[in-house]
Amino acid sequence: MNKFVIFLMMTYVGIIAGGFFAFLRYIYIREDKNYYNFKEAISKAITNDQLTSIEDIELIFNSVNKKRNNFKFKKYMQDYVVEVICEEIAFPQEVDDLNNTISNFKEYIKNLEIFSPFEKLPQNEKIICNDILSFIQNKDSEKAKEKLYSLSNMIYLREETVEKLKKANKYSIPIAIIGIILTFIFGIMSLIQI
Repeated sequence: MNKFVIFLMMTYVGIIAGGFFAFLRYIYIREDKNYYNFKEAISKAITNDQLTSIEDIELIFNSVNKKRNNFKFKKYMQDYVVEVICEEIAFPQEVDDLNNTISNFKEYIKNLEIFSPFEKLPQNEKIICNDILSFIQNKDSEKAKEKLYSLSNMIYLREETVEKLKKANKYSIPIAIIGIILTFIFGIMSLIQI
């Protein structure tokens, strides 16, 4: 009976771990597949001379990714440019002006960095940072200071929230571990009684 209980426990742990790793792999493969589809579509468009503007690239990106994300778009563009430069992506000899197309890609990546430098920030902070940048460019230092104070308050509140969560999570991991151990113990006890 002991070997059977151990076998059941190992099977249970194996199924849980396998499901977790399968989920992680699914997420990784899905992201990799999105980039592969983007790369293939861009390469075909360049080869067929159908890439006339940056809007075409954005359209391809939006068709591959469900959610618009300038940070991810910039990363895809950078990865693509690196692969073309390193000649990991081969183009037929007939492709005219490949260097010009890559130069346009690089220019667009720079523009993304200039026009959306706060892309990684949460929405509220992004709005405030863009406002501050706008006020600085318009030489309105008083409104920029107001927004800066607003941003500092927001950062303070977020830091306070993070500290509260850290304190709450301090006990949740030991409690979860104790719960798992008790689950195994009671599971074994119920199987032994059968």
